[in-house]
Amino acid sequence: MRYLFALISLILGLHFLKDNLIVSLVLTLLFVIFIIYRFGLKKSALFLSLFLIGALFSNIPRSYNSPDQTYSGVVISSKQNYFLLYSHGERFYVYEKDNEREVGDFLIVSGEVATNSFTTYESQSDFNEYLSRKGVSRGISAKNIHTSFHNPFRLTNLRKKALQKLNGNAAPLVDAMVFNTKDYSSSVVQVAEDIYLIFLLSTTGIYFSFFFRLLKKVIYIKFEERESHLLSLLILSPYVVFSFPKIGVLRVFLVNLLNLPPKGEGIRPRGSFLSKNSITHLLLLILNPYWAFDVGYLIGLSLTTFLYFFRISYRTKMSIRSRLVTPILVYLFIQPAFMFRSGQLHLLTFFEQMALIPINELFIFLSFLGVLGLPLSPLINFLGNFIYECLRFYQKINLTIPFSDFGFIYISLFYIFGLIALYFFEAKRYKHCRLILLLTSFLLLIGIMPIQPSIVSGVYFVNVGQGDSIIIQDHFHAVMIDTGGVLNFDMAKETLIPFMNKKQIYHLDALITTHEDFDHSGAADSLIKNFKVKTYLKSNDDFPFDVGNIHLENLNHYEAKDENMSSLVLYMDFMDQKYLFMGDAPKEIEKQIIKDNPNLKCDILKVGHHGSKTSSDESFINQVQPKEAVISCGRNNKFGHPNQEVLDVLYRYDVKIRRTDIEGTISYLSYFRY
Repeated sequence: MRYLFALISLILGLHFLKDNLIVSLVLTLLFVIFIIYRFGLKKSALFLSLFLIGALFSNIPRSYNSPDQTYSGVVISSKQNYFLLYSHGERFYVYEKDNEREVGDFLIVSGEVATNSFTTYESQSDFNEYLSRKGVSRGISAKNIHTSFHNPFRLTNLRKKALQKLNGNAAPLVDAMVFNTKDYSSSVVQVAEDIYLIFLLSTTGIYFSFFFRLLKKVIYIKFEERESHLLSLLILSPYVVFSFPKIGVLRVFLVNLLNLPPKGEGIRPRGSFLSKNSITHLLLLILNPYWAFDVGYLIGLSLTTFLYFFRISYRTKMSIRSRLVTPILVYLFIQPAFMFRSGQLHLLTFFEQMALIPINELFIFLSFLGVLGLPLSPLINFLGNFIYECLRFYQKINLTIPFSDFGFIYISLFYIFGLIALYFFEAKRYKHCRLILLLTSFLLLIGIMPIQPSIVSGVYFVNVGQGDSIIIQDHFHAVMIDTGGVLNFDMAKETLIPFMNKKQIYHLDALITTHEDFDHSGAADSLIKNFKVKTYLKSNDDFPFDVGNIHLENLNHYEAKDENMSSLVLYMDFMDQKYLFMGDAPKEIEKQIIKDNPNLKCDILKVGHHGSKTSSDESFINQVQPKEAVISCGRNNKFGHPNQEVLDVLYRYDVKIRRTDIEGTISYLSYFRY
């Protein structure tokens, strides 16, 4: 138990002041009080020291600015189009198309350093946050890269050679499950991601643990337990190298290394699994302290600790029937995180993953042998196609229930109830366990039942990067104005639909596109195909439009010379506020509108053309007198939106400026108003 508290001390120290300030201080105070109460002041010195070490490591700034803009260092991570360089105590992001750098290469990189700032999208992972969790806050715009030392072991070459022999389904699967590299442009990866089984297409500790147990049983036929244990780890060590730095695989490898049976018959290994698991996670943090911020690391630690205490509580040898207990617990443990991310409860995921894991294990085993040189390509291709067809079948029968997003505290309650249930189970208070089960079921029902639209109306300026998308929700009625659109992913399926599911918006009374520019209507076809849309409006003749308390009027009736001039300009009086959605209407249209509508005012202005200087004429801003102006644009977009001239005009008239590239999705909400 001491090792576990030592680990928790270090993790809390590494997180100190890095997340929410109040939460960080409260957790720290509670933990300090607890360990002093539990161990006494003297025995708590180690834990407090580890906490302090972690806090100092995380909060002492490490930034290096080379006077000649030259940075020499070692590659610590390498992906398809970028690598991470460790130089003078700092980690840098370096973009390089079709990068073939290896971990361990020593480079000299010349270029300017700037803070990382990548475009983010609603309901999708934030690459800036991803890099931040790896200790990377700045990047080098490389002008020249010189290699001073090549790592002689070129895993990239081995990977390319292995993938060349495989077809279009098997190759990305081998790439993902053996080499820990996912090609999100491949069909098989896209389907797995669509049904939230992407975690099965990874180099995970689950697969490594299976191979280790299987191999150990085979070798045990001829060797003693200790020798079979060591030989199994030795044979599987290349898999650890191929997947490095996959935390799950490395964790299982280290745990089994620490669990090495001692010499001599009848001697039991020293230390409990909890101690060895805690020591393993401590070793991982010594190897890379930034893993303390990795979701996979934290989930792995929490899950293995939870399962340990559950098994201790179970106290009886598991029967054949009860062997499903562990996978069921694993499923229940990770399900709240999936529900929070996808906005859906996937009903068949457990059965799908239980059916697919054995097939994946066979596929990985054969692929591993194929990488080592055995001529198994036809069989690997066959299995790759089979896995793809299984995923497509799952996609067709994918049964989901929309799940509301009530925030981090709501999801956290699932895990808190789980810990309480475990405590009651340990104390044999089974009536209390049933009560916790009832409360958890009630919590689940709250997420499933349409409670949120019963009490909330709102206007959401959805973060779609460089584009526009606005959702107006009047309880059980909803209208979308524009969809945004990008070329490298499906905006409707990956951003808009998950967001609406979280808000319990299950249909649109109307989809409106202000004009045909791709950044306004690019996701319209996919949205209509994959979501219930009652009517599609895109011309002046479709207005005024009414549904529930939503009343939309189009103010642009003028002759159009181009797409922007024909852009719908929609006015709405809703939730005691006046909204004006300008689309991409230019200054000429703005002047016509205020000329014909001299009394036009608004509280919330959706700024025209993403803040371009072609819109937001000063006379227009002066007349409509908005209190707040929302600018929907992508971070560091190539157009330079919003333009400084536009910002200066808004500042001049004391308009509060809100931007999706800075804030993300911007919401205006009203409760219990009918």
